[in-house]
Amino acid sequence: MGDTCNIHPPSKQFPGRRLAAAALHIVYGKGNAWRHPTYKSASASGTASLTVSLNDVAATGLVLKQAANAVPGGATDAWCQTTNAGNPFTCAWASLQYDDAAATWVNATVGLSADAQKLVITPAAAVPAGATRITASTYGWGSIPLLTVYDTVTDTPVLPFNQTV
Repeated sequence: MGDTCNIHPPSKQFPGRRLAAAALHIVYGKGNAWRHPTYKSASASGTASLTVSLNDVAATGLVLKQAANAVPGGATDAWCQTTNAGNPFTCAWASLQYDDAAATWVNATVGLSADAQKLVITPAAAVPAGATRITASTYGWGSIPLLTVYDTVTDTPVLPFNQTV
């Protein structure tokens, strides 16, 4: 809900609503859920995909959206590809690391499990030669996190993570 690299985003309504919901829940035990979904655990399916379980996901699940700080029409993608070429992981989506000799990181795509409660991360490029398993994963782990998975009730994004499997 921010403004790309601006630590003081112009829209104050979203954090204000979230703060009010947190106060109502923590102090009075009332109101809706207010927490961001966070990393809980992951299990790999060989080299093909990684299923990530999360904490604090609403019963109605998760939804995929365009990153709030992305520019429509692919402008963010082009800018991020150029920026990442000179300074890797500045713009951060998802990636998977493999157990090949170079411990290669591969860009990944994020989808949802059938019940919309978990992330399913799959490689967006070829799996490195010699790799037999996924050893780590990231989601939005960088200077400019591009978060695309949101909770359906709180409308808060899944928080960035960088975890070994």
